[in-house]
Amino acid sequence: MGNTSEPSMPPVLDARDLVKEYPLPRSLRELASHPFRAKRRRALDGLTLRLEAGERVALVGPNGVGKTTLARILCGVVLPDSGRALVGARDVAGGGAARREVGLARPDDPALHPRLDVIECLRFHRALYGVAEGELGFALERVGAADLATRRVQGLSAGERAKVSLAKALMHAPSLLILDELSRVLDPGAAARTRGLLSELTSAGKAVLLITHDLNEAAQCDRVVVMDGGKSRAQGRWGEVEGEAREVFGL
Repeated sequence: MGNTSEPSMPPVLDARDLVKEYPLPRSLRELASHPFRAKRRRALDGLTLRLEAGERVALVGPNGVGKTTLARILCGVVLPDSGRALVGARDVAGGGAARREVGLARPDDPALHPRLDVIECLRFHRALYGVAEGELGFALERVGAADLATRRVQGLSAGERAKVSLAKALMHAPSLLILDELSRVLDPGAAARTRGLLSELTSAGKAVLLITHDLNEAAQCDRVVVMDGGKSRAQGRWGEVEGEAREVFGL
């Protein structure tokens, strides 16, 4: 009898050759003289990135190199001009099931309406994802924000909003969790709690994409992706890419 092997599992994230451009603002004089000659800025320029189950990957690079654009594409907020991003073998451009597999947490989360209480914000997103009511309190408790449930969002500190955003990102149990510079507003205790939570998630087979400017934080990840000019300049363990990372920041 021949040897048989288990079929390999698809990666949690498989993004290939992503390109995204945005139109640049123009003056009234430019619009009047050349109304159809729009200038564009390329935020992503053929980015390829892969995350396996149980992997924590840091994405580092200066401002304006496309890190947040990538996060928005993976969440289905914007579509790439070309290229493809699969989460759990589903194309994020198709919406629905693929978008459910992604959770995004960020300090300035626009999904948290300032005039609503925290629990009201989470209930809105619970309805979008079909999450049980009991998961809301559990999500807040996991991030150390149970005491914020009845607080108005506009009265929260930056760190408190970040914790609520993380709870919102976790409550539908996504396979890919993206943290967009979350640690920059967390106090040391909250940051330590978050690191512990991320370890729990990766141990359970989730993938974590950590967008950060903190190179010490990046060094603790399984892999580091260094971005520059909308592309991946280097990928590997911290010791393999440290020189490239410091160079793009001018260190």
